[in-house]
Amino acid sequence: MRIARRMLGALAPVIAGTLLIGATPARQAAPRVAGDLEDHVEHRWPRESGAIAGEVMDRRGTPLDAAHVDVRDGVTGETVSVLSDANGNFIVHGLAGAHTYAVAVRRIGYVPRTVHDVPVRAGRETAADVTMDAISIGRPHTMIAAKRGSERGS
Repeated sequence: MRIARRMLGALAPVIAGTLLIGATPARQAAPRVAGDLEDHVEHRWPRESGAIAGEVMDRRGTPLDAAHVDVRDGVTGETVSVLSDANGNFIVHGLAGAHTYAVAVRRIGYVPRTVHDVPVRAGRETAADVTMDAISIGRPHTMIAAKRGSERGS
């Protein structure tokens, strides 16, 4: 029993590292310090990447939230999609530097808009603000015509 507790005690840091911190037994987890988390995060995107950021607004300058933004790489054809936030802002990180992109924006009630040839440079954030036009919906005109005397009376 004593041996089992000692073994369990010796394995506790490994088990805690595997389950709580995400480390494998072969690799120790880096110490986590508040405010220092960024140093220990494995980056998904290459260091030679850039970003496209912008604001989606209507013709009056009012920010449009929940606009669907598709950023398409002109070289690879890959597309990343995001939604604009409550202030109309969006940002897409991890885009390959030295590529050009098309930024397509759509939102219910507005005419879709695409900005072509947006360049991205490594380590830089490129601005791509988009102004959208509201779809004007006119009232449908209905004409009713009837011939006089075509109704039968009783």
